[in-house]
Amino acid sequence: MTHSPAGEARGGTGRARRGTGLPRRTIGLVGRRPMAPAWLRSLTRADVAFGALLLAYGLYAAIYIYRTSFVIDGERYFALFDDAMISMTYARTLARGYGLVWYPGAPRVEGFTNPLWTLVMALLHLLPLPASKMSLLVQLLAALLLVANLFLVRRVAGLIVPGSSFAGLGAVVLTAFYLPLNTWALQGMEVSLLTPLITAAAYLALRVLGDRASPGWLCLLLGAGTLVRPDMAVPCLAFASYLALADRKRWRTHLLMGLGVPALFLAAQTLLRLWYYGSPLPNTYYLKMTGFPVLLRVARGLRVAMDFAWPIGWLIAIAGLGALALRREGQLPLLMWIFLGQVAYSVYVGGDAWEWWGGANRYIVVAIPLLFLALTSVLARIGAALAARLGAGGIPYAQWGLIVMAFLSMSSFAASPEGRQTPADWLLLEPPFHVQGNRDTAMIARLVTDVTATQARVAVVWAGAIPYFSERPCVDLLGKSDARIAHLPMRLSQNPSRTSEFYPGHLKFDYGYSIGELHPDIVAQLWQAPWEAQPYLDAHYVKVNIRGFDLYLLKGSPNILWEKTGVAAAS
Repeated sequence: MTHSPAGEARGGTGRARRGTGLPRRTIGLVGRRPMAPAWLRSLTRADVAFGALLLAYGLYAAIYIYRTSFVIDGERYFALFDDAMISMTYARTLARGYGLVWYPGAPRVEGFTNPLWTLVMALLHLLPLPASKMSLLVQLLAALLLVANLFLVRRVAGLIVPGSSFAGLGAVVLTAFYLPLNTWALQGMEVSLLTPLITAAAYLALRVLGDRASPGWLCLLLGAGTLVRPDMAVPCLAFASYLALADRKRWRTHLLMGLGVPALFLAAQTLLRLWYYGSPLPNTYYLKMTGFPVLLRVARGLRVAMDFAWPIGWLIAIAGLGALALRREGQLPLLMWIFLGQVAYSVYVGGDAWEWWGGANRYIVVAIPLLFLALTSVLARIGAALAARLGAGGIPYAQWGLIVMAFLSMSSFAASPEGRQTPADWLLLEPPFHVQGNRDTAMIARLVTDVTATQARVAVVWAGAIPYFSERPCVDLLGKSDARIAHLPMRLSQNPSRTSEFYPGHLKFDYGYSIGELHPDIVAQLWQAPWEAQPYLDAHYVKVNIRGFDLYLLKGSPNILWEKTGVAAAS
């Protein structure tokens, strides 16, 4: 008998079927390509690109966080920006059951302006982690909040320019890799929570304008935002006023709810503050906003706003002119209104103390995604109009070219005149801002711990990292947690250009009180005009240098372990 190749193939197949032992209904699946899940088949190129951006940002954030860490004596430390470390110290004290004060037994002074963020930190301190690793949890939470913000940015773009992948992806790129936003958020400031909150509020406000949502949820969200920072009252006012102007039929509702609900939140906070701290406003308000001429403060605010806007004026112009051209639609003007409201607030408070970093400060950066959204939405509209008139051609490439130029302007390659941002900073080839200072203060904290008893008091300028890592009671020379210092007048120079010398939170100190009256066991740091402290140091302290750091030790103090300092306990 002869067999054809075809017959052998058929016979072979039959034998294979008989030998598989598979149920008959599964045999048809053997050798076929499995069908992808429905959600995977529904993905568009824009979805895939967005997913790739999320992965890229996640990697960038992880590297950034790691680059903020440092090693001391074989132990890796994670630390936050020093103002955030002040909140961390309050949070740890609360988590240990000593109340919402700076350290156990400290006077009740509200030395922070981010109550809800501090409570989140307190919850994290319930976990059994060493102090050297606790900041890492805050940084990881901040990264997750920034990722959530990227989802919100894309959703907002979908409302403004439906069907345009460019508007959403362009705004996501600019937001994800904007260095000042990452700096403030990933170094532990409440910026990481406020930014998605404002973006979400913009999303809800756009839906309210389109009659697709009730203003109630927006008002509750904005009211809750005042728990993060009381000055969230500024965006509350901006949202309520814009909706009242844009939606004339419901203007009373927008004003009553948009201002009334946040006012209830603020009133409740004020009552709690009066009950617990005995003051209607946080101590930091008196420290930064009183005792300095208002006109000089605002003049400095205008100057730093100009410094911020100068490198990116063309971007703001495109977004602003586009918002004016499309004002009848009401969407882009809303975004620009909120953004400009934050700029105006920054002017009013005189800017920030860290303007030399360049880019948007802490007050402006929370609304920077809205500027990016306005910019990319305008570019998307222009591109669509040109494509309809001239054909697609190279228009998409031109749009992305403008995004690249915007990125170079907004992120790092074109910093403000005071800034020092460079390509190496954005690429994380250099350690992020403030890291060396964190390392130095952590080393001072370890040194203080080694040479003092637990009840020793330490005078500090950096009132966050040293108290946190040393776990010693401290004296705050600059008054964030000292009500007496906070209510002093700010120091004014005789320089005609005094606006350049306004340094919020750093112009009130009194060595006669902090050192001469309080007599801390160690003076670990001094601020400006050290000669004013010298008489008190000469009379009551001995200067030592330990491991490269100068410390002043209170003569005869029983709280200093003199045998570890290398000097005698002079009386």
